Amino acid sequence: MSSQFPRKVLWKAFLCSLIAAIMLKALDPTRTGRLVLFETNYGVIYKPHNYVFFVLLGIFGGLFGAAFCKGSLMWTKRMKPFINKYPLVELTGIVLVTAALQYPNPITREPALLMIKNLLRDCGHKGGGWICEQERQADKSTYYAWLIYGTVVKIVLTIVTVGSRSEFP
Repeated sequence: MSSQFPRKVLWKAFLCSLIAAIMLKALDPTRTGRLVLFETNYGVIYKPHNYVFFVLLGIFGGLFGAAFCKGSLMWTKRMKPFINKYPLVELTGIVLVTAALQYPNPITREPALLMIKNLLRDCGHKGGGWICEQERQADKSTYYAWLIYGTVVKIVLTIVTVGSRSEFP
């Protein structure tokens, strides 16, 4: 990144991030007293051998990011002639496919922020919604199937959406 990202821009980005963090702390728009909307605190003290898995997670995350960018570029190149002629058809198609693929899944049916909040919820207490009910069941095969289906659909739809046309004539 350092060879492609000018140092002058890096310092500006750092300064903007610093100011944003200070403003988030001062204004507290989420009314939680924290800088982030979703925070997890499991009270775990990691042992040195755990960091090997964090390194592997970082490597696989980088490989996934590279594959994601490659997929988005391939989608854009393949669809560019059609998108340039019919941008509203592309938009309509994305909306219809997104609704058809995400609505049947009880996890992805909700808005993204609520979905993430529910997935990060501590299910140790009573209640907690559909996800916590599934976590308490002995047979979790349906739950895991919905999680895998939702993950694959979200990844594919994000690749398509990021690679779609961003402006209209």
